[in-house]
Amino acid sequence: FAHTVAVDPRAPSPRAPATMGAVLSACWVGEEDEAAPESFASASALLGRKGQRPLGVLSVGVIGTGRSSVINTLLNRADACHASGGQLRGTRGCSVHRGERSAPIEDEPALELDFVDCEGLRSDQPVRAEELYKFIELLKPALEQFPGGGISHVFVTLDVEERQNHASVHNLLALTELFREVRERCYLCITRFNTNSVQAQWNNELLAWTRANRRAATWDELSGAPPSPSSMMHSYRAYIDEGFSGAGEAGAKAKLEQLLRFFDDRVIWMYNLDNMQQEDRADGELPPHEEYLYRFYRAAAIRQLVDGDLGRFPSEKLRIVEHKESLNELASACVLQCSDVALI
Repeated sequence: FAHTVAVDPRAPSPRAPATMGAVLSACWVGEEDEAAPESFASASALLGRKGQRPLGVLSVGVIGTGRSSVINTLLNRADACHASGGQLRGTRGCSVHRGERSAPIEDEPALELDFVDCEGLRSDQPVRAEELYKFIELLKPALEQFPGGGISHVFVTLDVEERQNHASVHNLLALTELFREVRERCYLCITRFNTNSVQAQWNNELLAWTRANRRAATWDELSGAPPSPSSMMHSYRAYIDEGFSGAGEAGAKAKLEQLLRFFDDRVIWMYNLDNMQQEDRADGELPPHEEYLYRFYRAAAIRQLVDGDLGRFPSEKLRIVEHKESLNELASACVLQCSDVALI
């Protein structure tokens, strides 16, 4: 089963693995590997090849899309970031965190992160140049004191349960333009792809897997494999093509396609747990199929991030930090560039 997941998680499998290690190993071992190992030691080997250096992460996006929850999921903790969600709540300001280590899961090696968790842009109307300027002013001091000398990854979150509108995607595009110089380090973090409404709308493979396994009482009762990230992306793109056909949605569709082109294949799918699920998990009461999905997609995300680690980009070379006297112009240029002009 482990090797089947590594090559194509959509392939049928008679049984789920008896231990989580086999599942996680499959997520960490790519199809380029000759054989999937029997335990999660493969993840340790991968981290070893990368020197086990901490990843330097900047998490940005619009309000209420799960920016903080993405960090919590990667660190396998509920308390690394305060994640309250909501349009008018959530992270305020920017907080810098150094040397945060993931909570242990069985034989998994610890993941270490330096990160900045920053408040989000609004999603109800397009960001104006003066608003983006204030955001840059807020972010700049955090980047100047970023541990390790710079960032290795920029996370931009996209909540696929929310119906994307012109304003929300416009603001995400403004963020991508702000970090265009480090485009190859930017990752789209897709969240809430596992909600009931999303599964019913377009994530039908995950819906089928969930229905087949939601009554499983133990790991041994799980069967088959969840859809791979690439399979879900195919379904999501089809949904965009077919679902954004109403009057007035052409602009949002074009911008959303533009956004996906910016990230290319640098997309991770984050199975974040909500507050109730976190409580159930702490009490040992999270259903087996939900624990499976959480660890399955988390391991796949970590593998992609570690594999794609290009090292730290010096903070002082970022335009946000370097252009001390022209931040107003930078904000205006980013807003103008993503208005109605193709970025790609």
